Amino acid sequence: MKNIVFISKDALRKGALPIYGNTDWKTPNIDALAQKGTVFHRHYTAGASTAMAFTSMAIQKYCYETGRKLYDGKEASENGNTIFDVLHERGYDVHIAWDDSYTSFAETHFRCEGLHTTVHSLNRIIPQHEPHVTGQFDDLTFKDDETQKGLQLIEDLFASLDHSEKPLFLWLHLPHVFSGRNAYDSDIDVFDTIIGMARAHFDDDCIYVSADHGQMNGHKGKYSYGFDVEEAAINIPLITPKFNGMDRVDFPTTTTQMLELFGVEPFEKRDYVLCETAYYVQPKRKIAIVHGNFKLCYDKHSRQFELYDLAYDPAEEHNLFYPEFYDTDRKCWYSLNQRFYYPGWQTAMEE
Repeated sequence: MKNIVFISKDALRKGALPIYGNTDWKTPNIDALAQKGTVFHRHYTAGASTAMAFTSMAIQKYCYETGRKLYDGKEASENGNTIFDVLHERGYDVHIAWDDSYTSFAETHFRCEGLHTTVHSLNRIIPQHEPHVTGQFDDLTFKDDETQKGLQLIEDLFASLDHSEKPLFLWLHLPHVFSGRNAYDSDIDVFDTIIGMARAHFDDDCIYVSADHGQMNGHKGKYSYGFDVEEAAINIPLITPKFNGMDRVDFPTTTTQMLELFGVEPFEKRDYVLCETAYYVQPKRKIAIVHGNFKLCYDKHSRQFELYDLAYDPAEEHNLFYPEFYDTDRKCWYSLNQRFYYPGWQTAMEE
């Protein structure tokens, strides 16, 4: 059995990485892993926020299948039936490493760390920002000394684990913004440095790179995450060692398949994948179902549907679900398919 070193970053959108088209950063270590391994282009989180995403990843179920009804921190523990428990039973030495703020978060909203997992709480690898002042921009200065202190904590972690007598499973989850940096996507070079540190201690063919969810990054006027099922928020990066001999995967996969993607269990291609923004009792809940190139979205609060052809309309601008649209300038309704040329209308209606 080979080691499994899974390194994820909170709110990491695909568009932040050069392998998915970004031109702002250089990521030689991630690029090297991608060149040797497999890049997934349609990998979807099951939950649009960290607690939901983590839970689905840990117990390999969609959010609605977990039995959790509310995001209230009172859910029962899932320990005993998690990927950590499965890997422990198969002989792995199992570890989780995250910032110390996640440790308290996990006690209330995760409760899926496994019965035999060693949890490493990395002290303050998140930036220590001054409180935001309304109406003002925050300080954008990088603090390299803070970044180096955080990197040293991770180097020490890797060094302590790279001689494990048993095969190792390590899930290292990094924060939205690494210590010393200031904004989402401002630390991609630091993220790549951490991947390089992992490569120095572990073989490339055991390192997996991903996220828990993405973030909107200004798409449709939104700059955060957790309440949306647009591609920017739920279609996340995944780079693995060579997967089934493929350089890239273009069909949908989901974070409920982590054991399959790690090669621990046989891979089964899904007919559809699903993402949710809230548990099923909560009123402000959105659901996205991805089937082939189509994505159907439902907003429980507004009771509105959206249907997008992601191949034809990757920006999700044209809702194909409703047969007419209201022209706000002319103050009347018009047929959508007579005003918008789209060659796949029949396929969309069947979908």
